[in-house]
Amino acid sequence: MQISWQYLFIVSLLTVVYGQVETKNIRSISSGLSFGRCRGYCQQSINMTSSPPELVASKQPNFPQESYSPVQRQFPFSSTQWEQLVSLLDLETFTALADRIGCPGCADGGIEWI
Repeated sequence: MQISWQYLFIVSLLTVVYGQVETKNIRSISSGLSFGRCRGYCQQSINMTSSPPELVASKQPNFPQESYSPVQRQFPFSSTQWEQLVSLLDLETFTALADRIGCPGCADGGIEWI
C-alpha cells in the first residue's frame, strides 16, 4: 500500500515527539519505507538536513520500470523551521527504542525506518 509523504513524515515525527534534550548536534532527520515484492514505487524516503536547510523526498521502483522512473524533489525551509522541528524531539525516548520492532520485511510486510 502506497502512502503519502505527509503521512509518512508526520508518523515518523510523532514517533520521537514529546520531550526535549540536547539537540544541537542533530544534522539530519530521515525516514523511509520499502517493499521487496512490489511493482511501482516500492522505495520511498524523506531526508531533512540542517545545512543546507532542505527536505529531499524521493521514490523509486525496485527494478527499472518504464512507467515508474525515479522521482526526487527538494523543498527548502528556513533555519527557524529546522530549530522548531528539532525542539520537538525527545532523544532519550528515541534512543531507548529497540533497534528493530517486529519482523521487518517478513512475508513482504514492508520495512519502515527512522
